[in-house]
Amino acid sequence: MRRPFEGTATAELLGLPKGVSVIGKRPSFDEEQTEIEFEIAVSDETLLGPYRELSCEVAIKENGQEIKQRLGRGTLRVDP
Repeated sequence: MRRPFEGTATAELLGLPKGVSVIGKRPSFDEEQTEIEFEIAVSDETLLGPYRELSCEVAIKENGQEIKQRLGRGTLRVDP
């Protein structure tokens, strides 16, 4: 994030391949945290290999409005 925010924000993992899903609710965090974790489940229909189109969408409430921003790029590698 480029500027500090008050309160907590939530994050959503985007770009997951077919058969991969996030377990549980969106993680929440405050401005002092430097990491968040997502627990994921992989089904038998997921193809093995790397997926390079992951990103994270962060939602922050400011002045009563929700502001969403996509951040980062990541890779998920599915192994047997």
